[in-house]
Amino acid sequence: MPGSQDVNSRDAALRKLTRINRWLIAGSVTATGALSALAAGTFSGHAVTAASTTTEAASSTAAEAAKSTASSGSAANLEAASSAPSSAEATESSTGGESSTGGESSTVVSGGS
Repeated sequence: MPGSQDVNSRDAALRKLTRINRWLIAGSVTATGALSALAAGTFSGHAVTAASTTTEAASSTAAEAAKSTASSGSAANLEAASSAPSSAEATESSTGGESSTGGESSTVVSGGS
């Protein structure tokens, strides 16, 4: 039967492709792990002792700042806002899309940090 030989060769080729795909996937996972381990070793960041010193210094600085703020009483002098700020879009939509300057368009520039 000439048809069975074609089927057998097709099945053999599919088995070979499956094997190749499995090896490629295993190789890529291994290479990814090796490269990430290499990068972690090369770019390790801060040393353990430096990180603990920095954390202790930051916490003591924050504690000192909290003490000075509490002792000066500046927080007691603050007042709550009378109303929440509104965006430019909310103002335009409530006025029907016209600005309060007689129909002239104005540009609102927001400075972020």
